[in-house]
Amino acid sequence: MPEKNLRGLGQSAPITIDSVADSNLPSLDTLIRLWNRNEIRNSFVMKKLLVILLFSTLVTSCKKTEPVVETPTPVIGKWQKSRQIGNIISGGKTTSITKDISSQGAYYEFRPDGSYTESFFDSTAASQPNILTSGKYTINTDELRLVVDNTKKADIRYLQFTVGTDQLYLSDSKTLRLKAIDEQGKLDAQLAKSNSDKIKGIDDFDVLYRLQKQ
Repeated sequence: MPEKNLRGLGQSAPITIDSVADSNLPSLDTLIRLWNRNEIRNSFVMKKLLVILLFSTLVTSCKKTEPVVETPTPVIGKWQKSRQIGNIISGGKTTSITKDISSQGAYYEFRPDGSYTESFFDSTAASQPNILTSGKYTINTDELRLVVDNTKKADIRYLQFTVGTDQLYLSDSKTLRLKAIDEQGKLDAQLAKSNSDKIKGIDDFDVLYRLQKQ
């Protein structure tokens, strides 16, 4: 690039970071060569311009090399329900549950786009799964928020989760159901009442599902 005549630049407009991008400005290499030849060392404006150009080069370099870190969602994948453990309290009586449910062929599948399906395979039917629920999910720390969209109006559910080695643990409880019902009530009072009626006769419950990654 030919060297530009820099004399008389003391009358230039104020120099800003934005002006550095102007194609009419000399390159950083040109300014350094002129500086070494004592042609612009006594120019306050040129000193200022050199500093701005050096700073902008450093900023641009940092932006180009800054790594982009993506946090993977731990629940992504297809998970088969294998075991159910929990307690249900109703009428002052506690019923404990411990059973193998792997033969039910029930699955959750969580996808990277934030969608999910809950389904099961009927061994007596075709190979296509029967979808129980589907919709969108979001994660807040150790809690899954499911928005079921295969109903007339979006239904909300909460599940707590823990991920192990090729295993996913989902916890359902009355506390989580009531949380979802309270949120649902602000959107659809009728649906919230229907969900509330389903657990009305249960004093409390806490059920844990173990799922195996497929």
